[in-house]
Amino acid sequence: MILYYAVGGGMGHLARASAVLNTLQIPKEAVKVLTASPFASLYFQDLPVLPLPAHLNNDPEFYEIWLKQQCKKYEFTEIWVDSFPCGILGELGCLLDLPLKWTYLARILHWENYCGLIKFTPPFQRVIQLEMLETSHQDFLKSLECPIEHISLEYPVYQDNTKKIFSQNDWLVVHSEPQTEVEELLAYAQDQANLENIKPRFCLISPIKKIDLDIDFEHFNLYPSHPYFNQAGRIFTACGFNSMTQTLPFREKHHFLPFLRRFDNQFLRATLHKKDKYF
Repeated sequence: MILYYAVGGGMGHLARASAVLNTLQIPKEAVKVLTASPFASLYFQDLPVLPLPAHLNNDPEFYEIWLKQQCKKYEFTEIWVDSFPCGILGELGCLLDLPLKWTYLARILHWENYCGLIKFTPPFQRVIQLEMLETSHQDFLKSLECPIEHISLEYPVYQDNTKKIFSQNDWLVVHSEPQTEVEELLAYAQDQANLENIKPRFCLISPIKKIDLDIDFEHFNLYPSHPYFNQAGRIFTACGFNSMTQTLPFREKHHFLPFLRRFDNQFLRATLHKKDKYF
């Protein structure tokens, strides 16, 4: 039984988990995805989720006790750690005494922001690298002295995602949160349309409906959104891992803006994609 450790409050860790399990053809009954994200029950009903109780978010001592209890309850034999090798706060040291096989799923980090949380090195036996990393992060992978695999993710598509909804006159603005960033992306799309002197239909795909901008747009609460990318004339996203991966087949019509994150270096990812460097 695999514990897929995807602790984080956003949608990105869950989308990546869904893609990893789909790509590697992991049976749902063989894995539990640990998450604190509120999006799990809204958009990932097919994912075998182990929800993190909200009351443990600010109680690291009891969280570690709870986590070890779950490992025993579900008889986990493996742990797959998404993004943060020691946990998002360095909390995974509590599992070092358990008989687990460790796998690290590596994507871009602000390594200088994260490395101070590394007080121990988990005994990783396998690394799955999902994109090109900065040098210091790559050096960390090499120091683990275990096999490093490179895989390209295949995101799942469901039958009801094949409907024709959009046209080439539609410009998709795709972002989950926060509202201020959704507004920035909408404004970016409008500026691009004004620059080209054209009038597309702006289609916002987001859980967020309320926008404090004087822009005419239509709202769509669709997930997953990537099956519709081929229908639209343009796609506007931030530079998170999933957005940049899902839009690779549509580079000629993809516009992107990096946003500041504590641990995710979207600016590095944007630079690498402009240079067509992925691994």
